[in-house]
Formats: sequence, C-alpha cells, structure tokens
Amino acid sequence: MLAVINRGRVVPGRKGGDRNIKKHRRSASFHGIVEYTPWIVARQSRPSRSMSSRENLARNLRSLRTSRGLSQEALAHAAGIDRTYVSALERRKYSISIDRLDRLAEHLGVEPHILLMKNMPADIG
Repeated sequence: MLAVINRGRVVPGRKGGDRNIKKHRRSASFHGIVEYTPWIVARQSRPSRSMSSRENLARNLRSLRTSRGLSQEALAHAAGIDRTYVSALERRKYSISIDRLDRLAEHLGVEPHILLMKNMPADIG
C-alpha cells in the first residue's frame, strides 16, 4: 500500500505497494519533527499574469514556426526535442531552459532574444 507522509502522519494511499513508500529525512525543530521533502520539478498548471515572457515565447514561437512552414513535429525533430514539448510551449504550459531556447532559435533562424520580445519586428516573422 502506498503511504504518503502528511504533516508528520503516514496516510495510506490508493495505489502501489510498500516499495513505493519514499523515505524522508527528518530533522528536529521547535515544534517537533518536520518533514524534509526534496525539490520536485513540476509544470505549472496556470501561469500567473506576471509571466509575460512565457506568453511572448508562445506567440513568437508559433508565429515564426508557421511563417517558416514548419510543423511542430518538424521543428522538434530539427531541434532534438519532443513534439509535445513544442506544443506545450506554444500553449504556455511549460517554461523553457536557455539551452533549448538557443536550439529552437537556431533552427528558426533568429537570435534567442527575438523569441522573448513583446513586439517582434515585422521583417523577422
């Protein structure tokens, strides 16, 4: 049975077996034992309004890709990434690393900063 540690208590889960129980490092604190959970990279379900760079990237990526006559699959293959990742970028579901931004920009024939511009120059797209 899968167990989840919730506020210092073990709560039974619905799926899995005992092999799925994760070990947590515990340390003493003023109020007793505190759970230490390592950082987990997770996609954001809904970007906040302050993340205009993500919106700019999505808009510019789609605009440049379609103006070059590339499908999501063709761009992803050329840049060495998954097609679903390109789709998620265009839908503002994921943020992008600098390395991947460089690869996409290279295959679109623009400088990386162009993908993040609020108002992309007309002669580029």
